[in-house]
Amino acid sequence: MRLDKDQEVVAQHNHGAMLVLAGAGSGKTASITGRAANLIKRGIRPDSLLLTTFSKKAASEMKTRLGALVGDEMAAQATICTFHSLGDKIIKEWPTECEREMGMSILDESDQRGLFRRLLKEVVKVDNLKDLDYRKWLSAYDRLAQDGARAVESQHANRFCEIMQTHAGIERQDQLNWLWRVFGAFEKFKREQNVVDFNDLLTLPRMALERHEMLRDALAFRYPYVTVDEAQDTCIAQYDVIRLFAKSHGNIVVVGDDDQSIYGWRGASVDNMKRFIRDFNPQVARLERNYRSTRPIVAAAAQMIANNTGRLLKNPYSECDEGAAPVFHSNKNDHDMAHSIVADIKVARAQGVPWNEQAILYRKNRIGEILEPLLLEHNVPYEVYGGKKLTDRKEVKLAMALARLVINPRDQMAFHKLADGIKGLGERGVESLCSDAEQFSGGDLFANTEVIRNAKARESVEHLGSLVGILRRRSPEELIPTLVNEIGISTYFPKETEKQLEQRMDRLGRFADWISLLVEKQRKMQSDLDPWHMILQATLEEPETDLSDNDKVILSTVHRAKGLEWERVYIAGASDGLMPMANKSGEVSDEQEERRLAYVGSTRAAKVCTLYHCAMLNLGYDTLLMNPSPYLAEMGATPGRSLQDPLPLIPKLKREGGVDVGNLVAQQIAQSAEQRESAPEPITQEQPERTRYSWESQEIPGW
Repeated sequence: MRLDKDQEVVAQHNHGAMLVLAGAGSGKTASITGRAANLIKRGIRPDSLLLTTFSKKAASEMKTRLGALVGDEMAAQATICTFHSLGDKIIKEWPTECEREMGMSILDESDQRGLFRRLLKEVVKVDNLKDLDYRKWLSAYDRLAQDGARAVESQHANRFCEIMQTHAGIERQDQLNWLWRVFGAFEKFKREQNVVDFNDLLTLPRMALERHEMLRDALAFRYPYVTVDEAQDTCIAQYDVIRLFAKSHGNIVVVGDDDQSIYGWRGASVDNMKRFIRDFNPQVARLERNYRSTRPIVAAAAQMIANNTGRLLKNPYSECDEGAAPVFHSNKNDHDMAHSIVADIKVARAQGVPWNEQAILYRKNRIGEILEPLLLEHNVPYEVYGGKKLTDRKEVKLAMALARLVINPRDQMAFHKLADGIKGLGERGVESLCSDAEQFSGGDLFANTEVIRNAKARESVEHLGSLVGILRRRSPEELIPTLVNEIGISTYFPKETEKQLEQRMDRLGRFADWISLLVEKQRKMQSDLDPWHMILQATLEEPETDLSDNDKVILSTVHRAKGLEWERVYIAGASDGLMPMANKSGEVSDEQEERRLAYVGSTRAAKVCTLYHCAMLNLGYDTLLMNPSPYLAEMGATPGRSLQDPLPLIPKLKREGGVDVGNLVAQQIAQSAEQRESAPEPITQEQPERTRYSWESQEIPGW
């Protein structure tokens, strides 16, 4: 791709701080990989470059782009990774400074929940967890960690109380006190067992960099050229990790678009871009030309987002004149909306638009559930984007638990996963083994199995310990064969059919192929990183599914669709209450972020953006009556079908025995005329106020 003059400003930047305000579809990835390539061609060592980004998909794309410019071998020497992967590298290289030891392993989300439930019982003697909303407490604690704080340092106590109050609804001081104790025990356990969770991959490096000048100097020396992509999606802890060591040399390029900051609900701080301006006084470059979308779409989105206040100044534009402004259709209810969308998708397909160039975006997964039956009924191939990844599957988690024990025999949560398949061990046997290991064996779970009373269970644990020891001396390529042939997976899924077990075996086979590719890649690079650590680290960077080869319509939330694009985008639920999203009290928590979500959704479209309002949405547990989204007026969307109009015909394609494109319009007109003759009296366009969610307040026993 040939860069334009604005992109060249970024690509030719050598030294000093630069802020790149990069609008949607503006070619920012080409610009920053072009800069990295230029630095390498000027003699800068590739391993002195650090490029960090928010998502695995973006990191994977940057690696591919840089490889195309300088060759894969050179590109592989640069550090291109997510923030969590960078944190993992820092902890493993400087474990003592990060309050860990060599051989640290990573808890997954289910481990984190399980550990927290266990500590609730142990620390505050809570026996019945059924009525406790502990997931909300964990979510609030995640938010604290994204600010770089933990429940172990007294200076963070006030922030802890504030977040628990605002994000978890905890008001009473005694409740806050015992939650502080539980989370303190949570941090202590992780430290003693030499494990980390995903939050620690940010908070521990930040803490270490803040305390140790040596570490700041080491990272500044290693990475004298730093690039931060998707800066609008970074949390405070992520920004601080980079700031703390890059401040000394100031050679940092930060790329972002505050108009696309849509992750505030999980800790992203759009103000990080303004902090960067304050901390580094950078040169400012602007990438404002949108190469993806037509001029009417870009103009409509820009007109809408201009209603947000406090934005960094930019003027997005497109030079592609083809196409029309966004259109919105009004529907009486969610089923009619789904019908309209399916009809428009099939018309587009009849006109030659591939299935995989069409996407349906929405704010609530419930809308996807309403759409799916109709898509199936009318033979529209589709895929829900952002479903389970391979590493989210239970059988693959078993394999990763075995790998974690190879690295860290103190990892109790990994042992818990594998213990589920050991007959006769039970929860009491696991607790006895873990307690004995903590007291007498330095945490090593396999050092003394005599505490297990059941002979067969003891023999199974000893066999597991033997396998862990053997694997430690072998390649990770032996991981899946050991799990399947020596341990077996059927005991973990006793109620599953032979077909279901075959599917799990197939996924383990694909995971084994993935491991083999990683090991082969490491051999070619002659990397000195321990291969077992390499496998665990690679799971942090497993990219999302590549959709380019799937000839299917994509269903996705707007959040998941960020960074993707299609020829035609259908936004379902362009209604006040969904866009912007209202909470159970009918309030919009962050009007500006909601408008940014609408901006992101509409700018996924290259040629056609169509929005659909439904006056009545059945949520399953409640019904919402809604007005059209206020963003439709703000973007100047063109009115299409109204509530009074009959539903459009869903055509049959030629392969389904239906019409070809030439007869499609005539068929639609005939259908509309027939429906109008038998249509009931039109209902008024004006809609009543939407109903609000109504949940009964839930009291927590004993609080």
